[in-house]
Amino acid sequence: MPCQRCNGLLVAADLVDGIGATTASRCLMCGDIFDAVILQHRAHRPEPYSEANPKPFDPTSGTGAPLA
Repeated sequence: MPCQRCNGLLVAADLVDGIGATTASRCLMCGDIFDAVILQHRAHRPEPYSEANPKPFDPTSGTGAPLA
């Protein structure tokens, strides 16, 4: 399977953190790293704010759309 970002070659990469280890894919061309969790987060990315989807009001800064 080629890289989704640059169509480069993917290799297996072992990722280790303070809790445990997992296997991910890493592109040799652009360095993009992804595993099942990263792909799941990319699939459920929130919509960007727009007029149809305004940013919620933030009382601490006074910015955003007022609550209805």
